[in-house]
Amino acid sequence: MDRRLLERMIGGVVLLAVLALVVPAILGRGTQYQPEPPAALPDLRTHTITLERDSEQPPVAQPMAPPVAEPAPEPVIEPLPEPVPPPAESPPRAPPPPADPSPPARAAAPPALPPPPPRAAPPAAPPPAPAAPATARLAEQQGWVVQLGSFSSEANANRLLAEVRGKGFEVWLLPLKRNGETLYRVRVGPPGDSRDQAESLATRLAREGHRGQVVRQ
Repeated sequence: MDRRLLERMIGGVVLLAVLALVVPAILGRGTQYQPEPPAALPDLRTHTITLERDSEQPPVAQPMAPPVAEPAPEPVIEPLPEPVPPPAESPPRAPPPPADPSPPARAAAPPALPPPPPRAAPPAAPPPAPAAPATARLAEQQGWVVQLGSFSSEANANRLLAEVRGKGFEVWLLPLKRNGETLYRVRVGPPGDSRDQAESLATRLAREGHRGQVVRQ
């Protein structure tokens, strides 16, 4: 039995004995207390119980049973695979023909076409029409005029005459024979008595890009 439990039991018995003596005395106040002979108390003796603890001893290693060898599993013998017949050998292929190192022959060029026939030269411009009768009258008059040039070629003289006439001026050709050669003089008028008028006409021609010389016809 545990020592603590035993001490509790003894304490409980002593407490009951004390209550048995004190409680009747409290309840019986006012009445004559007749003491009763004390009842025989149980023999309460203190018994000392010595509890010896088990001496702590190190656990003794229990010998382990040797492991039981499990029987080795029986080897499983798998059937060998059936031999696969080798594939039928295909006949050897013929090697490709060697490449021709020479460049491929070019296709023959088509024959060259004959050159087109030369085109006929355009007909020459017809010579300018002869001067009008009014122009002939201007060539016969006398006075101050502006001469733009003197040409040995009548065609060149007529070309300048047409250009100046197109700008609104009165212009004419005055042929002159010298040493068996005819010169064509291009003059602008009309002829006047005043040199100043001819000078003013020369200034107008210069503005149009035609430089001339004031002369008397």
